Amino acid sequence: MQTAKQEVRELLEHLPDDSTIEDIQYHLYVLEKIRRGQDDIRNGRHVTHEQAKERLAKWLKPYIKIDATHVAPCATSSFPVSIPVHA
Repeated sequence: MQTAKQEVRELLEHLPDDSTIEDIQYHLYVLEKIRRGQDDIRNGRHVTHEQAKERLAKWLKPYIKIDATHVAPCATSSFPVSIPVHA
């Protein structure tokens, strides 16, 4: 397992020479989020895909008619995100 200092050195080696401080901060932020996510999974702090769909359906209920069994791609996002939709 690498130390934080080793991880930062490896990150810096892979970034372009013209990277800004902001670029470096963003990449460090992403790496930390990934590390925390992996730690959560190892420690059982996660939900199944079905549980995530049910939670999302509850959160979106006040805004749109939803049926958690039907999922369509979100047309307003550039990310591969799906939201439950009413069939």
